[in-house]
Amino acid sequence: RYRCNDCKKTMISERNLLTFSSKKEMSSWFKFIESLLDGDSIKVSAEKANISRRTAFRWRHKVMYIMNKKMNKKVLSGVVTLDETLFSNKYKSRMINSVSTIKKRGMSNDKINVTCAIDDFDNAIIKVADTGRVTSATLINIYSGNIDQSATVVSDSLRSYHKLMSHLKVDWIKIPSKKKSLGSYTLEPINSLHALLKDFIYKYKGISIKYLQGYLALFEYQRKNR
Repeated sequence: RYRCNDCKKTMISERNLLTFSSKKEMSSWFKFIESLLDGDSIKVSAEKANISRRTAFRWRHKVMYIMNKKMNKKVLSGVVTLDETLFSNKYKSRMINSVSTIKKRGMSNDKINVTCAIDDFDNAIIKVADTGRVTSATLINIYSGNIDQSATVVSDSLRSYHKLMSHLKVDWIKIPSKKKSLGSYTLEPINSLHALLKDFIYKYKGISIKYLQGYLALFEYQRKNR
C-alpha cells in the first residue's frame, strides 16, 4: 500500500487487475483459468481451484470481462463475411433452481441477436446486437472503424445492411434471399462460425443477455488460441 503525504489517503497499485482484492493464492487462479478454458462447470471449477461456487461464479465473469476487453479489436480486411445469428434469452431462476426458456419461434424480441463478421485472415468480430431484429444504428455502432474501407463485404440482403454499407463505404456483395452464394462469393465462412458458436453456447445451458458478451469473448479467445 502507498500513502499520500499530503492527504494521507492510502492506495494500492493493483486496481483493475485480475487479482485485485483477491485473497487467494495465484495457484488457485491458474487452476481456475485452466478449468474455465477446459469448459468445466462452475461446480467443477470451484472444486479444482478449492474455492466456493459463489467465488467461482465471480471469477468466471471477471476473467471473461477482461477477455472481452482484449477481443474484437482487429480491423477486418480483405473479403469480410457478415451475418447475424439468434439465441434464446434464457435465464436461471434462483427460486426454483431451473432454467426458463422463451418458446416463441422465429424472430421476436425474446431472441438475442448476435452479429458476427469474419475476414480472410480468420479475424472476427462477435458482439451482442439487439433483442429481435437488428437495426442499422446498432450495426453502424458495432462495425464503424472495425472494417477497412478497402474490404469487400459479403452478406445477405437484410434491409438494415443498406445504411451500414453506405456508412462503411465498402464494396458490398449482396447475396439474394434464399441463396448462399453469388459467383465465387459465399456465406460459408460465417455459417461455419455460427455453427461453432452455437455448439459452444449450448454447453452452458442458460445464459442471460447480461452475461452473453462475456461468453462470446471466451468462445473467440478459445477459437484463436486452440
